[in-house]
Amino acid sequence: MKKTALFLVIALIVVTTQAQGIIDGLRYSTEQTSGTARFSALSGAMGALGGDFSAIGINPAGGAVFLNSNIMVSASLFDIENKSNYFNNSEKSSDNDFTFNQLGGIFVIHNSNEASAFKKFTI
Repeated sequence: MKKTALFLVIALIVVTTQAQGIIDGLRYSTEQTSGTARFSALSGAMGALGGDFSAIGINPAGGAVFLNSNIMVSASLFDIENKSNYFNNSEKSSDNDFTFNQLGGIFVIHNSNEASAFKKFTI
C-alpha cells in the first residue's frame, strides 16, 4: 500500500512539473546586455564589482567605488542579419538599432577632515 501511494505521489509530481518551454527560450534569448563596453563584455557581472556607470543600475552602492568625478555617455549599435533555408525556401532578415544607452554623471566629494569616518561622498 505504501509503495502504491508513493508511486502515485511521484507520478503526480512528474505530471504537474514543467521545464522550460518555447516561450522561456525566446524570453531568455532576446535579452541584450547594454551599457558601457566593459559592462557588456562581462555580461553584466560588473554589477557586483561597481565602479562602472552601467553597474549603478544593478547595484547603486557600486557608485562608492569611484575615486574621481566622471561624466559618461554610452551608445550602442546592434546590427543583426539572419539567413535561413528550409525546403528550398530562403528567408533573410536584418535589423539595425542605434541607441544611447545612458547619459549620466557621478560626483565624488572628498572629505578633508582626517578625523571623520567618511572619506568621500558620491552623488
